[in-house]
Amino acid sequence: MIAPSRIFGSSLVVAFAWAIIGTRLVAFEETAVLVPATEEASVAVSGTPAAAVAGNQVSADAPAAWTLRYQFQQGQRLRYQMEQKMALDANLGERGQSIDRSALRQRRLFAVTSVNEDSSAAFTMQFENVWMQKQSDDNPAVEFDSSMKPGEVPLVYQQVAHQLKGNAPRYLLTSRGLSKQSEKTPAKVERASGENAPSAPASDPLVESEATANAIQLASSNTAVQKEQTDPGSFLAALPEHEVRVGDTWKEQIMVNARLQEDVNVEVPILRTFRLDSVEGGIATISFQCSIQSRVRSPIVKGQLIQATPRGTIRIDTNRGLMLWRENIYDTSIFGALGQNTILTCVGRSTEELIEEAPISPEKADH
Repeated sequence: MIAPSRIFGSSLVVAFAWAIIGTRLVAFEETAVLVPATEEASVAVSGTPAAAVAGNQVSADAPAAWTLRYQFQQGQRLRYQMEQKMALDANLGERGQSIDRSALRQRRLFAVTSVNEDSSAAFTMQFENVWMQKQSDDNPAVEFDSSMKPGEVPLVYQQVAHQLKGNAPRYLLTSRGLSKQSEKTPAKVERASGENAPSAPASDPLVESEATANAIQLASSNTAVQKEQTDPGSFLAALPEHEVRVGDTWKEQIMVNARLQEDVNVEVPILRTFRLDSVEGGIATISFQCSIQSRVRSPIVKGQLIQATPRGTIRIDTNRGLMLWRENIYDTSIFGALGQNTILTCVGRSTEELIEEAPISPEKADH
């Protein structure tokens, strides 16, 4: 069986690398597919209740409905500050306990290079600063900063430093925040009353093998880099295709690549369910949770998915079509992830916040 220190050392660094070079905080390949919709398209405009759009015959007593859309503009610059703290606790039974703690801060700048007629937009991305820290048990913490010279980078972060020097991903996103390359079908909206509830998806059990206890390991960061070069996905939260009211939900399916053996990978469907909690003062608050949609038999595979199922909150400025805030909360325990009578627990939190650029005053503009 892989030693806990090897598992932690690999998983945390790879997860960090994926967070840096990608848009999500799990170290696996992901492909987004939206659950098919059955409703008619709405005629609402972004940032306003659907009931307020001219031509809609809606009762005055009906609850407001919203069509949520991002509003991209040529030359727009979106700067996001992300902070993450994670702890992986391995209870190995009679063999003791091991804890890995990690932290990450990064600031990324996304610039809109073009806006298409369908309101989709192309983005470039650059890192302005990246800082990482990792500590195993009582050992001294190891830090990395993107300002370090090559000779100053700790060995455990050298691959990350190399990846930062590579080509930054380019994004092509729809006004719903979906990658144009991976967008398939629209999301199904569920009313708070439960109407239009989808049927349970078919479960595809994973093949379980005794060899997984010795051969299982996280998908390599090289695979993640290759994924980024083809389709980086999206750095924004997925919005519903149709109008939604407070209490409505919509779903997004993520295909996560986990490794069974050295050359055997399996794709595990993860379902993200979003819920519109409120719209107040032009700010939409959306909660979300994730669940594994296959009968994953191997607890070791479940251990790889431990960071793929967070819950959290998103805030959207409906008037300007901007994602202001996103929070991921991790609190999961997997029994048997590191062998019989073991428990692997992941506890952490990450936040991503839009840094608003201060407007230039007329006095400064003249100089």
